[in-house]
Amino acid sequence: MNIQIFLKSIAQQDQGKFDVVNKNLFNIKDFNDHTSFALIFNNLSETYDNCLLSKTELKNFSSELIVKGWTELELARVYLLVQISKKFEQKYDHIIEELFKTAGISELIALYKSLPFLPEPKKFLFRAQEGTRSNINLVFNAIGLNNTYPMSFFDERSWNHLILKAFFIDSDVSQIIGTEKRANPTLMTMLTNFAHERVSSGRVVNPELWKLVNLCQDEKF
Repeated sequence: MNIQIFLKSIAQQDQGKFDVVNKNLFNIKDFNDHTSFALIFNNLSETYDNCLLSKTELKNFSSELIVKGWTELELARVYLLVQISKKFEQKYDHIIEELFKTAGISELIALYKSLPFLPEPKKFLFRAQEGTRSNINLVFNAIGLNNTYPMSFFDERSWNHLILKAFFIDSDVSQIIGTEKRANPTLMTMLTNFAHERVSSGRVVNPELWKLVNLCQDEKF
């Protein structure tokens, strides 16, 4: 199922709320109207609930569309971002960049979750890497967990940093997409050293670490 069709089918289950989103977006004509974009994006919290999508809402869910752990509010915001990219296709990246600059935590979460579904997602590589450096776990998890962006666009150094930090802050590493595909010898060394440091300081080592070390191994090790 196409992501735009899927997002639309979920968002419009409450037609009244859906109409508000589309009407507000329709009324914006100038891509430089940063204030209006920010207000619409932020004020979706007044229209949609910040509760997890229900099984009923996800009954037609395609495994290719990773929305595990999304809330209704996040989905509505991602839908809005996708629509912005369609309406202002020549300048959408400029609009989204401005939203990153003014976003609060909940808005940042939606922005990071939207990245795989936007046109030319590699344009936002800097922002995605910035998300992995965040000291706010919810923000880190938005880009790191159940998100195909890092697997698809991070170089080896950024990928390894993501994995190591996920273990460091006790994120659910099993929810990182692409660990088998992106396994590499450098990561194996980093994880092994990290594990030894934890053992020497009397701390527990996450069992997922050793699973990932095994994935990283190749014949020369």
